[in-house]
Amino acid sequence: MISITLWIATILLGIGLLCSFVRLIRGPDLIDSIAAADAILLIFAGIVFVIAVKFKEPAYIQSALALAVFAFLGNMVFAKIISPSSVGEEDDDE
Repeated sequence: MISITLWIATILLGIGLLCSFVRLIRGPDLIDSIAAADAILLIFAGIVFVIAVKFKEPAYIQSALALAVFAFLGNMVFAKIISPSSVGEEDDDE
């Protein structure tokens, strides 16, 4: 039963990965492309989790968690770069 569940999870993650790649390529805005890249990294982390469960290898779980954390941090960096101004900062152009 668990192997059927793993196959279904892999197929669904693969479909999500395909949709994210399409959004990354055809994204009309930079924000859409960044969101798609973040989704690709998180889906890849999910695939690594499925592989970890399939092969009963705990080292894969640690690497998937690290990948998810780096995806989150990358998303925060892009949000900081794209934001027009940060809260609490004043412009000193005067």
